[in-house]
Amino acid sequence: MHWIEHLYVYGLYPFIRFLGDGISKLIPFPLLLLAVSTIVLVVLYHLLRRIFLGVRLSIGKSIKIILVTAFTLVICFYLLWGLVYSRSSFTELSGIALKESSLLDLKESFTAQSKLLDQMRYSIRSTYCFNLNRDFFDAGNMEKSRQDLFLAFDRVKIKPVGKPTIKAFVPQGFLLHLGTAGFYFPFGFEGYVDKGLHPIQLPFTIAHELSHAAGIPGEGECNFLAWLACSQSDNAFDRYSAAIVYWKYLAGQIRVDDQEYVTHVIENLSEDVRNDLFDIRKYSDRYPDWFPQMRDAIYEWYLKINGIPEGEKSYSSLIGYINRWNELQEIKLSQPAQ
Repeated sequence: MHWIEHLYVYGLYPFIRFLGDGISKLIPFPLLLLAVSTIVLVVLYHLLRRIFLGVRLSIGKSIKIILVTAFTLVICFYLLWGLVYSRSSFTELSGIALKESSLLDLKESFTAQSKLLDQMRYSIRSTYCFNLNRDFFDAGNMEKSRQDLFLAFDRVKIKPVGKPTIKAFVPQGFLLHLGTAGFYFPFGFEGYVDKGLHPIQLPFTIAHELSHAAGIPGEGECNFLAWLACSQSDNAFDRYSAAIVYWKYLAGQIRVDDQEYVTHVIENLSEDVRNDLFDIRKYSDRYPDWFPQMRDAIYEWYLKINGIPEGEKSYSSLIGYINRWNELQEIKLSQPAQ
């Protein structure tokens, strides 16, 4: 819907981002905590009135309050961010369409990516420990993440909105228990990423959530922009973060048809890369999903009602976007200089 593009994405939403970015910058802790605390206080207030003053609401009035509150929250959600789901498609905006892959294509990409991982891991051996202890959420690192991401936006010819911030979610591990690494919270104008993630995963995940805040609704599209941002960063550790995430998506796709091939490739990776993959798994195992089936059902429903028919499978469209991007770069390089 082009009117959404003009009136909301580059009309109202920049104003919302301007105000929200200012508020988010002023308050050091996650604004989600403030929202949850307010809800708890309101509920306690009504419980105490009922206990000590005997004030009781009728069932009809209680239902009315719940419905009005739910309706208000839904309206606010779409005004504060949700309308970006109705903007022009990523392909229309960027000219980059998905390119499907055969199993043979996937295997070729997987083999090449595995060799690249070995090379990249070797190149960061001297700075690896430093980066493991890096504070990815401090102001300097967040500004660098934004700069890298906005360069990626520029490369795909999409204008990002605002200067959003991503904060570490507390308590650590809670989001991972819910089956997610991070999310964008429109009511607080900021995104959150769980610090329980392995540090290798943090640069990519932060860039993904920043993409949502900057106006991109689709999960696969945010994955692609995060990959592009980190892949072209001047920080080798961030490039490794993007490479390992892409590798894991390729492995997941191939594993469906040929688990043996994936196992063979893993066995031939360098010891450092194999250790990193093991450590990432170990970090993840600390926080097992509490309600995996319920979470998947709810999120699948949420994505589909907001115009993403592929649901959670849309995350994997990262592969198709990278295929097309690489193809476009090859075409560009083959053209004679003018």
